Amino acid sequence: MTISILGGKFKGQKLKLPPEKITRPTSAMLKRKIFDAYQNLSEVIFVDLFAGSGSICCEAISRGAKKTYINEINKKSFKILNENLSSFKGADYEVQNEDALKYLKFFLERVYLKLDSDQKENTIIYIDPPYENIQMYKDLMNQLNQSSFNGVVWLETSTQKGIKAEDIPLGEMQIHKSYEHSNNFILVIY
Repeated sequence: MTISILGGKFKGQKLKLPPEKITRPTSAMLKRKIFDAYQNLSEVIFVDLFAGSGSICCEAISRGAKKTYINEINKKSFKILNENLSSFKGADYEVQNEDALKYLKFFLERVYLKLDSDQKENTIIYIDPPYENIQMYKDLMNQLNQSSFNGVVWLETSTQKGIKAEDIPLGEMQIHKSYEHSNNFILVIY
């Protein structure tokens, strides 16, 4: 099974998907809604903590993300992710096979702190763990709250299985927008 990039430089590029039991790709309609609102990412540092096949991070690359930091812990998904990324010639990205909490800590301490203030504000961190892993959502948001992060978080969840908006530890951040499709939604938080 494959999915396609919806817009940007690599529009129409096909991506392979891991078996459904391993990942849950963001629906095309939900992906379209968020990226219709964020069509040009040329000044954005984009971080995908649960990349799966790369559907979201590849869309960000296609729409001109300045630099993309990609993480996927599952070995089978990681292999497919790298195959998908190999066709994005000239893109500036780094890919890791790490626990999301460890990777976020690495990113915040080793990369984010070195960015200038404009780049910090233009950083988007995409959080999309398995919906049922409510504690992972909380741990990642708490880690962001305890850091100097002042960029944007895109957090994907589900009304049926995922964390509820009122249960997200926002700290000083606020939910500014919600993009919804079916039972799933992406919250824009900053």
